[in-house]
Amino acid sequence: MYHDGILSFRYQVGNAMIRILAPLVLLVTACTPSHYMGIATGGPKTATEWRLLEYAANSRQEGKGRCPALGASGEYAPIPCELVPLSDLARLASFGNRHAQLELGKRFENGRGVARDWDRAEKLYQSASKNSGGPIWIYVPGVGGAPGRVQQVDMPVVVGLVEANIALRELREKRGATAPGS
Repeated sequence: MYHDGILSFRYQVGNAMIRILAPLVLLVTACTPSHYMGIATGGPKTATEWRLLEYAANSRQEGKGRCPALGASGEYAPIPCELVPLSDLARLASFGNRHAQLELGKRFENGRGVARDWDRAEKLYQSASKNSGGPIWIYVPGVGGAPGRVQQVDMPVVVGLVEANIALRELREKRGATAPGS
C-alpha cells in the first residue's frame, strides 16, 4: 500500500510536470524560426548544398571563415560565409551571426540565390554593423521568502563589422543614384 502511494504521487507529479513542460516545449518550438527574411531555415539540404559544403571541405576552406557549417566529417567548422548554403546562412543570421548577416545582405543586394531586395540587404547590413553588449538589467528571483531584486550585468561589448558599415554606405549611395529624378 505504501508502494502504491509513492507510485500515485509520482504519477500526479509526472502529470503536473507534463502540464507545465508541454507549453514550454511548444513555446520553444514556436520561437525557433522556420523562415528568416523569407528564406526557409530548416529542412533537408539539397544536393547542390551538400556539394557546396563538400567543396569547402575538399578545397581546404574549413577553418578559414567566420560561418560555422556542418562539414563532411559531421562536425561544425568555420568556413567562408560565401560557401554556406542559403538556408544555413539564413539560420545563422537569424541567431545574430554578424558575418552571416553581412553575406546574406550581399546576396540580397546582388540577387545571388535570392530575389534582389535592397530593403532586406539594408536591414541585414544595419544588423551586422551595430555594436551590442554593455550593461543590461535582469531580475533575480528571491530564495526562501526573500524578495527578488533587479541586478545589473555587464555583457561583453561586441563591435559591429566595419565591412558591413561600408556595404551599408555603398548601398545607400547606389540607391540614391538610382532614385527617380536623379
